[in-house]
Amino acid sequence: GRPPPPEPLEAASRKEAEACGLLELYGEEVAARVFSRSWQVRQSGMAAAAAKAPSLVGERRALAAAAKVMLIGASDKMVNVFLASLDVLAALISSPGALGSRDAERELRPLLLSWRDKLSDSNGRVREAAEGALLALCSLPAIGPSAVGALLVAPLPPAKRNSSQAWLGRLAPLQRLLREHGPQVRELSDPALRLVKEALGSASGQVRAEATEAARELFALVGDMQVFARQLADLKPALRDPLLA
Repeated sequence: GRPPPPEPLEAASRKEAEACGLLELYGEEVAARVFSRSWQVRQSGMAAAAAKAPSLVGERRALAAAAKVMLIGASDKMVNVFLASLDVLAALISSPGALGSRDAERELRPLLLSWRDKLSDSNGRVREAAEGALLALCSLPAIGPSAVGALLVAPLPPAKRNSSQAWLGRLAPLQRLLREHGPQVRELSDPALRLVKEALGSASGQVRAEATEAARELFALVGDMQVFARQLADLKPALRDPLLA
């Protein structure tokens, strides 16, 4: 059945919804659903926003409002709400002009960082959806593979360096990015290799295996064995030699 009606917007939520154009563009009911205390109601708000987003293309602040809805979804503890929020992205991607502006990267940046954090989530569906969302943006000229790649190759925060899930969450999408968009992310090969070298020192065999795979993708991209060997010179021989074989 239909989810129950949302409770009225609280003052702080109303202010937040007004600031980005969410209230003005999506209306009171959708805004109240998105900010509801009930996760089922929030999920229905995400669905309503996804249905409405294509009709708002071209409106001033349309992207800011949609980005806010998705950011709320990305910070939601309920997996179903987060997954529903990605329908807003799918609706925008399939609407010509929705993500074409020069400001798209700036508007979406907090969202991209939030999705990057989700790459190491304990829930597999969440990790997969976050990876899919980030890689989907590679095909949009206003964002593109370089912006997504720069997020993936940024150093892992010290607090996450002992988490094999955090490493795998970076290495798997990085391999896909290199396979699918290699020539367009060539300028990221140095920071990518720094990340991969650090991962090769992980205590986790799975992380080292994925790092080895990523190193091979990088070598295929760089294509110069001498350059590659020089960059790997400071690795332990046991880690380095299989890569140069």
